[in-house]
Amino acid sequence: MKKQTVLRKLAELKAPLLQFGVTKLGLFGSTVRGENKPGSDIDVLIDFQPEKGEGDFCIVHWFSSLIG
Repeated sequence: MKKQTVLRKLAELKAPLLQFGVTKLGLFGSTVRGENKPGSDIDVLIDFQPEKGEGDFCIVHWFSSLIG
């Protein structure tokens, strides 16, 4: 998946991510460098508000299913 596609999907998910207490998203790895291939993973760093961090694993699963 191309970097711009991932960034567009992240922007589309902004509202629901805020409800989960997400404060920052960071894209890194081969997608950012333009070195990804079909089947490459997408590396995303997710930062949460401290008081809402208990659902971290739930959001990661949900997020993974939406981003592809």
